[in-house]
Amino acid sequence: MANGYLDLGVPMSPVTPYVTAGIGMADVRAEGLGFADDSSTVLAGQVGIGAGFSIAPMVTLDAKYRYMIAADAEFDDDVEISVDSHNVMLGLRVGL
Repeated sequence: MANGYLDLGVPMSPVTPYVTAGIGMADVRAEGLGFADDSSTVLAGQVGIGAGFSIAPMVTLDAKYRYMIAADAEFDDDVEISVDSHNVMLGLRVGL
């Protein structure tokens, strides 16, 4: 997935909101469902919003929501499975 981020900086604020978007490929697996062909590579994309909270010099707490969607994955006997996900993530960024 190739992703881009756009900071929506607020001057003199310890909080930096941002938006993100990406496009790429997803490997969708249907293990345990009895398909002979249990893998399909499809086009995928994602969009998200988040905010970085400065907690110390060069240290940022990052909270993000991301919605990912992929094209329908095709398996044996023309079975199609749609794939999407909602993700909430919390991370820590340390500047070097």
